[in-house]
Amino acid sequence: GMRLCVMHNLYYYNHLMTEIREALDEGRFAEYRVRKLAGLGVPCT
Repeated sequence: GMRLCVMHNLYYYNHLMTEIREALDEGRFAEYRVRKLAGLGVPCT
């Protein structure tokens, strides 16, 4: 069970970093940040 949690977390963070790098390269990080935080239920101020 613990190994699956670790694998899931590694996948999630690798995918997240890929999305962040793409947003930075395309000059849309601010938009990405607002959308991502809203999707997580975190207010973006």
